[in-house]
Amino acid sequence: MTNAVNARTPRGREVRVRFELSDLELRVEAADASDDQPVPRHAKDDDESGRGLALVEALADRWGVEPRSPVGKVVWAVLTLPEGIAPLPHPSLPGSGALQAPDSGCEDRQAQ
Repeated sequence: MTNAVNARTPRGREVRVRFELSDLELRVEAADASDDQPVPRHAKDDDESGRGLALVEALADRWGVEPRSPVGKVVWAVLTLPEGIAPLPHPSLPGSGALQAPDSGCEDRQAQ
């Protein structure tokens, strides 16, 4: 997302972030109006930037870049959720989900 915010684009061109949870996959997108393609690099220990795509490569199951209409690009990454984690509907957002860990068999107890 930092790259999208810092991209050299004309004034008034918005950046966008989008999250989509479906089945056991979370798709994260960052869009900007720049046509410059992201390139992973190897940051030095004292570099203050340059690790974003390295983190994406390390954490995501897959990632890529798609054209954004009418201009720009969308950089996306997909993370597969561990088995046993199921999305729950969020009460205020139709079609959204929160994550629920599998039942451990332990009961919650309140102090009396």
